[in-house]
Amino acid sequence: MSNAISLVYNFIFKTKRRGLTVKTIFYAAVARYRVFFYPGNRLHRYLGKHGGESEAAMPDDDQKRLMFYVSDKVKRVANRVPWESKCLVQAMVAQRLLRDYGVGSTLYLGVARSGDADNKMIAHAWVRSGPYNICGGASEKYAAVAKFTM
Repeated sequence: MSNAISLVYNFIFKTKRRGLTVKTIFYAAVARYRVFFYPGNRLHRYLGKHGGESEAAMPDDDQKRLMFYVSDKVKRVANRVPWESKCLVQAMVAQRLLRDYGVGSTLYLGVARSGDADNKMIAHAWVRSGPYNICGGASEKYAAVAKFTM
């Protein structure tokens, strides 16, 4: 087996949650397609219910473990798929995976100034479930302009 094929084989089949890997790759492909081809007003339908927030309740240990797995898997898949998977695609995938496992989440869309000489606007997307950031990293510098709950 060639090195690339064995890498893909091990990535998909030699993990603890095999189904999660395959599901994440599929959702990443669908999310990228939607981001690339759908206009904004049509894309909003797939982000969840507009304006709501998920519960702020503390998740139990099983849900925390699942959130960690989802967060880790989304980052790993985003770095390895052949298409571009930036923050919005990652957020869409994480939110969909959490919904599949019955965990509520909120996807945020935010903007901020770049802070360099051009002072351009930059956009960012992130997902939170309860008090935890699932994907999107440091979102404190961004002003949330839209929220979508699943």
